[in-house]
Amino acid sequence: MIVEEIRPRPRSYVTKSGYYVVGNGVSISSETGRYFTGTKGQKGAGDVIELWMKFKDTSFFDAVVQLTEWCIMREKRKTHLSKPAGISINDLKRLFLQALEEQTLIKDGQTVFKKKNGKSTHWNSKRGFWKIVQAAYGEDCKDSKYFASPDKLEELLEIFITNKPLFEMKKRIFETRDLKRNRITTHTEYSLVLTDIPLR
Repeated sequence: MIVEEIRPRPRSYVTKSGYYVVGNGVSISSETGRYFTGTKGQKGAGDVIELWMKFKDTSFFDAVVQLTEWCIMREKRKTHLSKPAGISINDLKRLFLQALEEQTLIKDGQTVFKKKNGKSTHWNSKRGFWKIVQAAYGEDCKDSKYFASPDKLEELLEIFITNKPLFEMKKRIFETRDLKRNRITTHTEYSLVLTDIPLR
């Protein structure tokens, strides 16, 4: 499970006196790590669970659960994405598939996505797949050659089309007509089907 993003997103900044302001009236001393909530004369606290409770405006129990999930995800990202720049296509395929499996988007051997109208589809755009990767690996994606943006991920999806082990990537291109603006838009979508060919 992945911890949801904080909404509304706080404006964070560092003050001249060395306090990191993280929103919800909370600031953290970059010198001591203690946090403050804006109360005058406050000595500050150092309990990470209490800080999470104030920052996320949640209960103690939920803070413990969310912190645990956050720590697990952080460790996963570090393990997966702190690999050398020359990461193999097979490793990228495993990372990509793992991101889909974490959100249970593989059913009966192929990708299944919910549409806005509640129906299901096997197809998704490059941006849709990129959002899934972002949800799984977060900030670590920005340093990745292929996970950093939808366009970069599309390059990887195109490589996957010709690389059959573990899963097969399919592609379709179609057009939609916008009558109000009198224009035709071209869309590209991808779907994934597991294969019985093992990765070496």
